[in-house]
Parts: sequence; structure tokens; C-alpha cells
Amino acid sequence: MSAQRRRSVDILVLGPRSARTDRWAATIHVVDLVLVYAGFSRGAGMETDDAASRVSTGGYALAVSLADRPLNSAVIKALTCWPGIVGGNAPTPADLALLPPFFNELLDELPWWNRAWRVTQVEPAYPLEIAGNESRRITRFTEVSVPGTVSCDGGEELPFFARVRFEDNRLTRFQAKIGDVILGPSSAAAGKREPHPFGVVLVKLMNRRGISIREMARRCGRAESTIRGVCSGGRNPHRILVAELAEGLGMPEKDLLAIAGLDAHPDSADRTAEPSARAQS
Repeated sequence: MSAQRRRSVDILVLGPRSARTDRWAATIHVVDLVLVYAGFSRGAGMETDDAASRVSTGGYALAVSLADRPLNSAVIKALTCWPGIVGGNAPTPADLALLPPFFNELLDELPWWNRAWRVTQVEPAYPLEIAGNESRRITRFTEVSVPGTVSCDGGEELPFFARVRFEDNRLTRFQAKIGDVILGPSSAAAGKREPHPFGVVLVKLMNRRGISIREMARRCGRAESTIRGVCSGGRNPHRILVAELAEGLGMPEKDLLAIAGLDAHPDSADRTAEPSARAQS
């Protein structure tokens, strides 16, 4: 790796104390990457019975954000070869054999990556978003999904999907799914826990209505710390609280539950919980 591409960022290992580890958290430095581990150490051998876990050196939930880097024209050509896609670019001859080495180079930069596993085969990419400046589509970047296969020396294979976003000739986002393990960019800075995504939406809904945290706490009959925790993403929303927030926002309960990723109660009449059911936090 060239000296110009070396930059130090953090890995945060999070997890409860267990019989297998005496660490609560550890921070180390790597190159060009921001990784967030949610789990705990499995010991030096890192042996598991699950192939998807053996691809890396442990069965963690992972997040990877690659630093900005250039893509050469041949790789871009391979990523934008979309045969049979209605409305996409007409396919031009492209060497898809360039993509496995490209993905393997990215994965090899992960210090915990088991290099016995290689991306061995890919299929043409599918466009998810196409850069353009048209009346009904203004997008600065192109994002594609590339299906394929990873294999190891022992003959095991796992399905592979890469999600690649680039703007002009710069890679801006890389996500890989190997088996049922997803490696994708985190939303929080290195060393910070991942917030619940509902908080970002709730803050926008409150701001649009001019509702402060104090006012929302008053409307919901909750402590300000509870509302602040949900807004920051540090507290998970639950059905009763979301129903109260919906009433405070003046919007349908079922709509806000859907935004929060929660199912409405089968007997719900699209109303908030009774005041007696509210638990002060």
C-alpha cells in the first residue's frame, strides 16, 4: 500500500463481558478504514461452525467505510456494463474479470479478513442509481449492485453481493454482503456507538413543526431525557412511546410506527396509548 494512502482511524470492539473475553472495549488503529465491531472476541483461534463467520476472523456485525479513492476507467467500465437493463446504458464490451481482483484488494485491506476466502466470480452489475442531470432525475453519483461468489481453498462457497457507489472516477461507498453477514458504512464516527435511525427522522419531524424537546416531553408526559435519548438515537423507540410521539406530532400513529420499523398492534385504532399506560422514564 502506498504511503499516500495510509491514514489512521479507529476500530471499536464493543460487547458485554463474557467467559470468552475479559475486555469491555478496545481501540486499535488500521489503515484507510473505519470499522465498527458489535460483538465480543471469540479467542485466538476464532473457530466457529458457521461458514459466513469463518470468512472473517469472527462472527461480528461489521461496518466498513472505505476512504475516498480513485477508480480506473476499466473498473468503471466493468461496473457500468448493464446488459438487458431497460433505460440503462447500452452494454459495451467490458472485462468483468477485473472486478474480483478489485473486490479482493478492498477486502484484503481489512486486518481481520481471512485471505483464504476470495471473490472468484461476479456477474454483471445492476444499476441502483445512475448519475444524471435530467428534469426528473438529478443525481451526482452512480450506485450498482454486483452479485458473485466467494470461495475458499477448502471448496466452500458463499454468495457475495457488492454495493459500489462512485462519483465521476472516485469510489465513495462500498458495502459487501457475504453469506448473511453485511459489511457496510457506519452512520456514527469511529469510536461512537451506532444510533437508532428513527432519531434522525423524529428530529426532522419535530423541527418542521417547531416542537422542542421540552415541549414534546410535555405533550407525551415523558421526561426530557427520554425524548432526548430517542432523538439522539441512543434509545430505541417502542410502540407506546411512538404512539405518544405521533400524538405530539399530530400525525397518524400507524404512519410513525411504520417509520420506526414497528408493527401496529392488531387491535390498534390508530390512537395513542391511554395516559394510564404511560410509564414515566
